[in-house]
Amino acid sequence: MKDEHEGLLREVAIPLKPTIISDGGPWAMHNMPCPICLKNKAVLILNTSHFYPCWECKKDGWITIRLPSWVHRFVGKLHKP
Repeated sequence: MKDEHEGLLREVAIPLKPTIISDGGPWAMHNMPCPICLKNKAVLILNTSHFYPCWECKKDGWITIRLPSWVHRFVGKLHKP
């Protein structure tokens, strides 16, 4: 998914609450899409309950990070239309 903002910070709104099904074993099923490509399923780390990009996007070098709220406000002020 290439666009003119590639490489910049972006916020992706995924209008879906994650549904996680687990029997307490070392596996789980979920319905969260990858936050990068939105076509594959995200990778769920069970011990932290965090979602990460799909394996294909990870192979391409994509990562997701959580930024402090002041960074969101600062970038939002820079990116006014």
